[in-house]
Amino acid sequence: MPPSLPLVLHSRDLPEAELHAARLDGDLRPLAGAFCAVDVPSSVALRGEAISPGVPPGLIAERRTAAWLHGMSVAFPRPLQLCIRSTARVRVLESPEREVRQSVFADDDLERAGPVAVTTRLRTVVDLLRWEPWIDPALAVVIETLMLSDGCGEAECRARLGAVGSLPHKRRALARLAGMRELAGLRWRPA
Repeated sequence: MPPSLPLVLHSRDLPEAELHAARLDGDLRPLAGAFCAVDVPSSVALRGEAISPGVPPGLIAERRTAAWLHGMSVAFPRPLQLCIRSTARVRVLESPEREVRQSVFADDDLERAGPVAVTTRLRTVVDLLRWEPWIDPALAVVIETLMLSDGCGEAECRARLGAVGSLPHKRRALARLAGMRELAGLRWRPA
């Protein structure tokens, strides 16, 4: 029996030229700098495996990168947005391929995306509202979709933001949350 290849292929698995040739033949599709078979359905674990070479041990995918991992954003974000737990002692070399910041997390703020740690959908929403320089309509749709897929609404996000006493950019996040539905262009119909 011939050896099988992994679901996600990187240049360490096959030469780059072979990967691109298989893509041109229609056998593979690109996935965040890696490749996978065209018939393999996309999943959080598959996307996590695709970005794993760019995520050093101890780092957590957050904000736009987390939204992409959760499948709520079509465009793969560059650079990767990663963070380190404030209690972790991890040394990360600077790279133009990733932004790294330090953050405080509760255990229920994190989950796994294959081999990569990622913020939960609700934590991703809160971080996007707090830290993104501006929220355009496309990002507003991503945030609304994250909230809907998590089954949470504006009230849950407000409660999450209110549960922490002093939080950087908390007022900005609350103001953005109030106008999110209109910015996203979503019009809910009453039942």
